[in-house]
Amino acid sequence: SDLADLMRAPEAVDGGVALRSADGARYLFYAENVDTLTIDLSAMRAPARAVAVDAVATYAERDLGVLSPGLHTLDIGRVSDWAIAVGYD
Repeated sequence: SDLADLMRAPEAVDGGVALRSADGARYLFYAENVDTLTIDLSAMRAPARAVAVDAVATYAERDLGVLSPGLHTLDIGRVSDWAIAVGYD
């Protein structure tokens, strides 16, 4: 999965940074000092797996399950800086 085809998607996140692939299949989100994050996957073409990674802890992926297109409020678990990838399975 090439990061070069990602573009900013500020409408896709509340309180963080969002990038989206041109075809809507993949998203990357980043937010600091949060334990929940509201993301808008309305432009996504099909359900896709989401994983979260705590950016200030030892690398470990937290499986958030398969998300369908639409609006989601993710309960990530603890306050930290989080990166969330959708559609990279």
